[in-house]
Amino acid sequence: MKWIFIILFLPVYSHGDYFTHIGEVEFVRSHSKDIVGEHTDWVALKDVSEIGTCRVASEGVVLRLADDMDRAYSTALAAQLAGKKIKVNVNDDLKDSSGACWVRWLNIIN
Repeated sequence: MKWIFIILFLPVYSHGDYFTHIGEVEFVRSHSKDIVGEHTDWVALKDVSEIGTCRVASEGVVLRLADDMDRAYSTALAAQLAGKKIKVNVNDDLKDSSGACWVRWLNIIN
C-alpha cells in the first residue's frame, strides 16, 4: 500500500528550469523603495516573446533585479545606452507575485 502512495505523489514534484537569453534592453526601471518597497529594479528585454514562464508585458519580458544587484542594474543601463545586447539567466521557478522572474546573472554581449 505504501508504494501506491509514493507512486501517486511522485509526479507532483516539479522544479523550475534555468534559461539563458540574449536580447536588447527595452528599459531599465527603478522605483522609490520608500513608496514601492524592496526590490524595485526592473529590466525588460525588447522583442523577446518568452523566457520560460516569466511574465511578458507589452514592452517584452520583464525581469526583476534584487536590491543587491546594483552592478547588474548598471550593466543593463550601460548596455542600453551603448546599443549592446545583454545575456540574462533566470530560474523560472523564482518569480515575484506578478510573475516576473528574478535575474540570477546578466552580462553585456559584444
